[in-house]
Amino acid sequence: HWTGSQWAFGSHSNPGTDVEGCSAVRGSTDMVFLRGFDGTLRERFWNGNAWAWRNHGRPAPGVDAFGTPSSYAISGPTTRVFVPGRNGHLYRFTLDAANQGSWQDFQAPPGKSVRKVHATASGGIFAITEDGDVCRRSGTWPCYGKPDNKHVWDCSDPILLD
Repeated sequence: HWTGSQWAFGSHSNPGTDVEGCSAVRGSTDMVFLRGFDGTLRERFWNGNAWAWRNHGRPAPGVDAFGTPSSYAISGPTTRVFVPGRNGHLYRFTLDAANQGSWQDFQAPPGKSVRKVHATASGGIFAITEDGDVCRRSGTWPCYGKPDNKHVWDCSDPILLD
């Protein structure tokens, strides 16, 4: 982590499960979200004195988190983290300033399953589906197909051009 004047490296201990995929957020505190192999969303955060772990659980009863989370900070201390569920739905986890969290099911594009997600601070929530389409969550789920009729496997930092 960045101390303000230099990079400091060290062990971040064991969160209780193996983890993979991360999404970092820099807001009022440093935090990183990871998906646990046990299907939970894990957070590594700086509490002012030391790094600590929080387990935010599964997106829904019986539904494991799947893939890499995507997160951003909005309106100051509120953080939103998006993660695909193993059931093909997209889930949003919201963490408020009091560190109280809640999950919301954003479903999936009709007839499709969400495999990857990338969210932007400007509100763009882009999903890559199992069949390689690019879709955007905007209350509904418009899908844009496949560029050059090729499957999309991943994306990073998407932007929306009007």
